[in-house]
Amino acid sequence: QQQQQQLSIVKRRKLESYVELDNDDACSEDAFIRKIASASSTDLEVSSVEPAPPPPPPTQTQPAAPTLMMLPTVSPTKFIPTGPRAMTRVAHKRQPAVPQNTVVTSSNGRVQLEIVSQPEQQHRARYQTEGSRGAVKDRSGNGFPIVRLAGYNKPAVLQVFIGTDIGRVAPHMFYQACKVAGKNSTQCNEKKVDGTMVIEIDFKPESDMTVTCDCVGILKERNVDVEHRFPDHLAQKNKKKSTRCRMVFRTQLAHDDGTMEMLQVCSNPIICTQPPGVPEICKKSLNSCPVDGGLELFIIGKNFLKDTHVLFQETYESCPPNDVATELAVRQHLGGALWEQTVLPDKEYLQQTHLVCVVPPYIHQNILKPVTVQLVIISSGKKSEPHTFVYTPKGSYTTLAAATTLSTAALHGSLSAAQDAATFMDT
Repeated sequence: QQQQQQLSIVKRRKLESYVELDNDDACSEDAFIRKIASASSTDLEVSSVEPAPPPPPPTQTQPAAPTLMMLPTVSPTKFIPTGPRAMTRVAHKRQPAVPQNTVVTSSNGRVQLEIVSQPEQQHRARYQTEGSRGAVKDRSGNGFPIVRLAGYNKPAVLQVFIGTDIGRVAPHMFYQACKVAGKNSTQCNEKKVDGTMVIEIDFKPESDMTVTCDCVGILKERNVDVEHRFPDHLAQKNKKKSTRCRMVFRTQLAHDDGTMEMLQVCSNPIICTQPPGVPEICKKSLNSCPVDGGLELFIIGKNFLKDTHVLFQETYESCPPNDVATELAVRQHLGGALWEQTVLPDKEYLQQTHLVCVVPPYIHQNILKPVTVQLVIISSGKKSEPHTFVYTPKGSYTTLAAATTLSTAALHGSLSAAQDAATFMDT
């Protein structure tokens, strides 16, 4: 029984050492390798303690160890890699989902690759069948991304390619870097590396080892080309295609001792789709409504997205200038809106060019004369031009008070047609 307890303690130590490796709390590959080495030495000590003959099979009289039954069976090959592939998998596991740092430092701490100016947050990618859409600009919209290699005064080459927007850096499946030629653009070379387009720009000491990336654009790949380029990713067909990417910058350093080192840094995510336009109201079914509201309002326009909502508001500009009470109320509200109400459109009928909503009731139900307010469409944080909308006193609204009215000729034509139909029915 003492021998059985000793074996239980030995197995528990082995499991604890593997669970410690599974936590993956190392900060560098060196620390991870040291941890693997210590775990290997522990295994050697454990093997020396274990007796040669195997333990007898447990019987009903021998109690089972509940702690060992609760822990999962751990395979040593899962945590101790035997090749570079397993080592790379664990190293990539430590990287955050989206790296937020824009500076990467060499192993000796002397050289830094830094993104001085980040690319713009949204850049519409170019299709192969259309002309150039220009290079990717910076956040200000007036310049271009800038990358600097600090602490290094030898000629080097900056490589730029388009990578995925999340996770570890990898070439994007649907977007590629493309060369943009301009009159004053930086000289660059374009080449393909394993199916990925790479733009190469020279770091020069006379330029303070700083490169302005004004010659790099984003190209949208055809789905057919993507299938040929990534034949093993057939499962991606049924998944939603990502419309975001990152610009990846990397360079290779030559140290004094003859060793080579690669530095790589990636930008913040870039949205590659067309930015949403400003919403616009072209026509609406109602121009007025009684103060109690409740009528359906049909609006035809442009750029109505999923987050679209309709805003009814009464401001100082929409009120008569000679209304003293209104002016006092505006001063009391420090120039803000006198009244406003947000209405969500019916999702079933919400399209990019039209929507249907219900007119909200006005705040004052006992008005004696019509009140003019503003109607605004808000979509993707952008506002449309305000349209006037009138609230009338109760009982003064008719169903003909709509935005679109029939002309006199059309009205007479419809009445005569109705009379002819009635005469036909009588005969």
